[in-house]
Order: sequence, then structure tokens, then C-alpha cells
Amino acid sequence: MSTSKTVEKLVVIVAKQLGKPVGEISPGMSLTNDLSMDSVQIMSLLTAIDSKMNKTIAYDKYEEIDTIQDVADNLINSTDI
Repeated sequence: MSTSKTVEKLVVIVAKQLGKPVGEISPGMSLTNDLSMDSVQIMSLLTAIDSKMNKTIAYDKYEEIDTIQDVADNLINSTDI
């Protein structure tokens, strides 16, 4: 999946998880600072990504994730299928 398609899909998943319109979500937004997600919401998001995109992010990569773009980069660079 291309970077732009991955980001688009992530934006939709994040918007749905937070109950916000897709237009209010952008790739550069911080999950914690801009979107006020707590650790439980982030874990729920990662579970939704696994379910909807059939991709996972390794636990050791969680600390590298701040923005939606970071999630996309991790998914694109992941060897998990």
C-alpha cells in the first residue's frame, strides 16, 4: 500500500475511533497532544489498525509513535504482513 493510501486509511480509522469528522484529522497531528488520546485509546487504535489493515506495530516501536504520520511510517516500514 502506498504512503498516501496508508495515511488516508489511518486518518479514517483515527476519526472513527475518536468520533470526529475526517476533515478535522491530519497526518501531522500528535495522538496525545493534538488529539488528546490516552494510552488506552492508543492501544484501541492500534488494535483497530491491526483488524482493519492486517498490519501490526511491534511493541518496541510504540515509543517512536507520536503522530498519525509516525504510525503510517511504521506500518509501511514493517515487515509484518
